[in-house]
Amino acid sequence: MKPFLFLLALISYQLHAHNVLEELPGCYQVDYSYSEIESLKKDYQLDSRVYDASSKSNVFELFFPLIIENKKLHFQRVLFTRTESGEVKGLMKHYAEVLSKNENFFYAFTGNHIYSPQQIEAPTWVREVRYLDDGPSYSCKGKWGAFSNDEYFECNSYASIPGRESRDMGRKDYNALERNTKLIFSSWGILERQNNIKTIHQNDNTKIPLAKEVGKVFSIKVSDDLCFEAKQWAEARKDFWLISIEIWNEFLNGTSEKVVEVSNQNGLRFMKIWDLAEKYIDKNLSDKTNRDAAKEDLRKVISQFVK
Repeated sequence: MKPFLFLLALISYQLHAHNVLEELPGCYQVDYSYSEIESLKKDYQLDSRVYDASSKSNVFELFFPLIIENKKLHFQRVLFTRTESGEVKGLMKHYAEVLSKNENFFYAFTGNHIYSPQQIEAPTWVREVRYLDDGPSYSCKGKWGAFSNDEYFECNSYASIPGRESRDMGRKDYNALERNTKLIFSSWGILERQNNIKTIHQNDNTKIPLAKEVGKVFSIKVSDDLCFEAKQWAEARKDFWLISIEIWNEFLNGTSEKVVEVSNQNGLRFMKIWDLAEKYIDKNLSDKTNRDAAKEDLRKVISQFVK
């Protein structure tokens, strides 16, 4: 993909396998698993269950660039499953990956569903994982490295308890995660290795380590034909997603002191923005009237969760 060549030139002193980023967008079959390996709190017994995402169905992700700018790439994921007969189910907008260079700040998770700006003394590479509604999920300063023919990006971050744990595994005994992540880019796809610490974040901001967790996420590139339905689904919503990112960036400018995921008064943030996406799905967002209306609706929702 030729638009990536400017980025490859920019980072040639750090990243040697240029074809890795050139070929990154595409269709992936995804398999990920997580398990606890060590108790860190007295009297805590390890959860023997293994989170295995593809044990009951084949999981896929469409991974494509929404924004390509100088020193910044914004990739969006669309998650879905395929049954044995090939039927597509559960299409949903998943997390986004934003990789940027020379950032001066990012929004860090500080506990209790709150994100606050964290200044960076020496501008460096930053990985942002954006939530299902384009708001902050977790971010970290990181570094590039290489071994053999593979490149990797590694960073540490603090994050809220993942949905796979609170929603799918029913965990309510911890609420935060110390993440150590290494993204390894290879010719066949991406391997994400995680070494995490499940953490109890108390109201006084005391952190109590609960258990060590390891995880692996394999994203194996497959034929684009397997993501045909996901591409159509994303194309119908892409214009709204771009507006959503634009409005979020108005708020995530380093001056907003606090961003929250959920509010007792206003409910779940991402559900409100998803509802807006469906409201505008049949509207022509290249029309200024419709575009301005979408922007204003987004500002009204996001402002309920930003101070």
